[in-house]
Amino acid sequence: MNKEVIDKIDEIIKYIKKSKNYKKYLMIEKQLSNNEDILALIKNIKFLQKQAVQQQYLNNHNKVKVIDRKISDDLNKLNSIPLYIEYTNVVEELNNLLTNIKNIVELYINEKTE
Repeated sequence: MNKEVIDKIDEIIKYIKKSKNYKKYLMIEKQLSNNEDILALIKNIKFLQKQAVQQQYLNNHNKVKVIDRKISDDLNKLNSIPLYIEYTNVVEELNNLLTNIKNIVELYINEKTE
């Protein structure tokens, strides 16, 4: 790849890393990774989701309904924890930032190649 292009990509990466959204994301992610309650809920949800897929494969629809209710209960618990809510919000903000950057780059490239 062209050195100028790589330099510009590096500038974009530096811009992202300096953004308050990215710094906030790193801080919340660290807090989240130390929160045993949240980690246990996430682990249990993943386990239940695997069970649901397995039971669906076996055509055991009654068990799937029971498992889905448990998943829903755990998701409701998870989505009521302020730290997790803040995490999902900051992830959404960061994703929006990345999407905006992508759109700007695409628009620029499209304009230059027409």
